[in-house]
Amino acid sequence: MNDVTANVVALLLDCVIILFAISLNFRRFIDTVRKPYQRGNIHAALGSVFATVTMFAAIYSMLSLYMPGSIAGISGGSPLDECVNAVYFSATIIATVGFGDIHAVSSLAKVFVTVEMMSFFVFFVVILGSSQSFIKPQPSREQQEAPAS
Repeated sequence: MNDVTANVVALLLDCVIILFAISLNFRRFIDTVRKPYQRGNIHAALGSVFATVTMFAAIYSMLSLYMPGSIAGISGGSPLDECVNAVYFSATIIATVGFGDIHAVSSLAKVFVTVEMMSFFVFFVVILGSSQSFIKPQPSREQQEAPAS
């Protein structure tokens, strides 16, 4: 097997593992928002979004490593710069900002960017449909007027 094929196989295996972790993260997110209001719901939801951004950043870093040039603008002067650029790129995608200073070039990179954009819509729709998970319910008038026992 030549180096290019080995790189693509390693990249795809790594990405499958990370996508599996992202799907588990989505499951945890959906389980969280199905619960009635609890103080920690918003923290769990934000943690899921942050974890998703971080996991997609790992995919973009691997794309940059195994397939140089697949994402324009992501490479930096140091490994730390590249990590920061990958997280920045992932955050601009999930926030649907997409400044354009870093962008997908290869077809595989475009597929992962599209998957991340769609994941934002899943988060958004689930949050809109589950607002009761994040808003503390106010006691009804009967509960307010009832004498304490």
